[in-house]
Amino acid sequence: MNKGLLYGVIAGGIVIVLGVIAFFVVFATQTVTERQAAIPDLLAADTVVYGTITPNLADLPNAQRLLSAYPQLAVQEDPSTADEPLNEELGVNFEQDIAPWLGTEVSFAIGGLGDISTIEGSFDDPAFSDELSQRLQITMIAASTNNESAQAFLDKQRTNREAEGEQFASNVHQEVTIYEQTNVEDPTYPLKAFALVGDVVVFSNQSTAIQGMIDRQAGGGDSLASNPRFTRLRETMPDGIGYIFLDGQVFSDFFQTALDEATMELPTEQAELLAQQMGNLEALQAMGFSIALAGEGVKFDATINFDLGAFNEEGRALVEEARQPVDAARLAQISDEALALITFRLPESFGPGIIEAINAQEGGPEGLADFEAQTGISLEQDILSWMVGEVSLVLLPTEMIAGSTLPATYLSITSANLGSASTGLDKLATLAGMQGGLPFVAEQVDGIDWQVVQDPFSGQTAGGYAVTDSDVVIALGTTAMSAYATGSEAPITASNNFSAVISSLPDPNGGIFYVDVANIMDTLNTLGATQDIEPEAQEVIDPLTSIGAANTPGINEDGVSISTMFFRIRGEGQ
Repeated sequence: MNKGLLYGVIAGGIVIVLGVIAFFVVFATQTVTERQAAIPDLLAADTVVYGTITPNLADLPNAQRLLSAYPQLAVQEDPSTADEPLNEELGVNFEQDIAPWLGTEVSFAIGGLGDISTIEGSFDDPAFSDELSQRLQITMIAASTNNESAQAFLDKQRTNREAEGEQFASNVHQEVTIYEQTNVEDPTYPLKAFALVGDVVVFSNQSTAIQGMIDRQAGGGDSLASNPRFTRLRETMPDGIGYIFLDGQVFSDFFQTALDEATMELPTEQAELLAQQMGNLEALQAMGFSIALAGEGVKFDATINFDLGAFNEEGRALVEEARQPVDAARLAQISDEALALITFRLPESFGPGIIEAINAQEGGPEGLADFEAQTGISLEQDILSWMVGEVSLVLLPTEMIAGSTLPATYLSITSANLGSASTGLDKLATLAGMQGGLPFVAEQVDGIDWQVVQDPFSGQTAGGYAVTDSDVVIALGTTAMSAYATGSEAPITASNNFSAVISSLPDPNGGIFYVDVANIMDTLNTLGATQDIEPEAQEVIDPLTSIGAANTPGINEDGVSISTMFFRIRGEGQ
């Protein structure tokens, strides 16, 4: 099995597991339970991926808006079609065979890899990948509130599978009977083994994974709940209806192994630079993704934990620099006509990093020298030196630009080196006029002096650049030029739609991403770009009014970084 196939096996296992979880989420809203199993106490400490979700959406606070917009999450209009995958795989029916016992937690886990450094061979060696796939343990767990009904479900699905030619052997481990399919070749098949362990129903590709759960239930062996990377992530992760844990240490080992092999084929300087940049992988401790129901939508959070002491000197400097937030006042300069926007910071290391990467490339210094000699433009001084500071990229309604209907757009940078920006942009404009036949001319729009390019056929201004008292601005279309100048007169911060999204995002933050979904769809429809959208996708998009995302400023002093994405859902009558 090659590396690509191994990734396919892992991805396939995750897809199967998520499919089962999705099924439970769709149909388990009919169940009302009180008990919840402490599933992390049953799983191995070296679990690489763990995910869990509460299936009872209808019983949760703030669920009504979501369920009104997406009623298919609460009511199954065609039970026979819904039960088809369960019936095909297990020969069971959800309402009759699962709902009577299903509790408040449905989970999956991937682990069993152990120390990958003990596997002989290189990362691309088929034997290496084969060994990984043999070690891989994929486990699905569902909490039970009625063990008699849960055991009846397990017995029924086994009987049905036996009728289809599947063969099972059983063994008793600490008074728990484990069944395992004996005529399956795929070592990662997640329904291969199953048992009722305490108050949880378990399916796994390996019976040894279930045996380990039984032992840990009896107090033997370390569990995921005792893994410090897991416990720290749970302490720093926002609460929600479900989450996924990824062990960062295991993933950093994979990345490091791949990096070691990749650098062997690179020139020495490039390999050393890459190794230096990626040397902070060991700082990664854990990653987590959680989902929560908010008052007006659904919130997703990505939490990453780092060991700050594991960063090298360069990494610590970057961490410190990234802690500076983007000024929230910047948003008040953006017009409420914006269809989408992004704000972020360009760090001081941006330009030097590009120069360093070019110089590390084979022939890079010579190529850069040739470019500068031919153009008379210094990449470092005329372009990169002013690309430092806060950035806004704003997408606005469409207009006719050089004979085409395009969204008007502008990019602004609040730079401390405006003199170099003016010099560098003027040099670029002269070069464009000489070599591209695109002369720039002076034009004033809403009190701002621009250097613009005009459509040679219509004479219409297509776009241009300006250097103001605070910003460097590059714009496409006169709508964008005007919007930059007048945005503060009717700012997007006064929009209820925008405010509802931003209020659910981190503040302060390292930048904002925002999309006005309804207006974007209207624009795409005008451009004829929505014809190929599948009806199922359209049903997902229609209830959304807007989407926003932001992250906390860099990594805080506790080594935690949180990124949030919020989907605002249209309420009734909106």
